[in-house]
Amino acid sequence: MACFDITGKALDTPVHTFLGGQVRDAIDICYPLFQVKAEAEYERNLGYVEELLDQGISRFRAHVGVDFKKDEALLAALRDRLGDRVMLKALDFRARHCWKDTLRASDRLKQFGFEVNDSPSWREDLAGMAELRRRVEADISEH
Repeated sequence: MACFDITGKALDTPVHTFLGGQVRDAIDICYPLFQVKAEAEYERNLGYVEELLDQGISRFRAHVGVDFKKDEALLAALRDRLGDRVMLKALDFRARHCWKDTLRASDRLKQFGFEVNDSPSWREDLAGMAELRRRVEADISEH
């Protein structure tokens, strides 16, 4: 990529020229939404998301799992306040849980319409991740 970048700059030509041509004008990004550990943080996070929406960012990856009740309350507040302006791409469980706990949480949080369970179980628990994949509608992602 660095060579493409240097060549493009030297020739005053966009890099997409070397890669077969431009495919799109922009790409969506998925912004992290970090966990709340106290109810007092809800309003700060809601304001943060509103600022990002004003900048054109509407896709989010929510870090969950320290306290699933607080996670659910924050996601409910997001939905209630911002409606369908917010797209929840993924729930990131950060590989902190047994697959069975992730299954219960995923089922409880599916009302928020996320697409991906990210790092849903301990990294060495491949059998658990496979079982989780069989039981949930959302995709599974592991780094």
